[in-house]
Amino acid sequence: MWLHNLLDIKREKNISTAKLAELANLPEKTVHRVLTGRTKSPYLDTLDRLATALGVTVGDILAGTKAVVADETMTEKQQKIDELTAENNILKDSVVSLTVETEKLKAELQHKDEMLQVHKDYMRLLAKK
Repeated sequence: MWLHNLLDIKREKNISTAKLAELANLPEKTVHRVLTGRTKSPYLDTLDRLATALGVTVGDILAGTKAVVADETMTEKQQKIDELTAENNILKDSVVSLTVETEKLKAELQHKDEMLQVHKDYMRLLAKK
């Protein structure tokens, strides 16, 4: 796993988390989250900064893994997917509401048609007298 590789390299270089954060120009909290596995898919830029600070490549960190690393484009796409999903759910709710309203209007129209027919029949009866 890439995290084991990163931790092994950090141990080999004997660099503290604080020093690594400083060298990578990243907040120590970010580096800590990556090193403890709390950040499951760090940005590629973050891994690149850590690799550079450790004197290795991102490929060295990812060696032997099938890691998927999120970049900003992937994150933006996921946010767009989330927004579209939320919008889709709102639209589905609107369709349901409109369907209910349509059924009510159809029933009202049918009732008015029936009343109109009754009135026409009544008028015909009056005309026959």
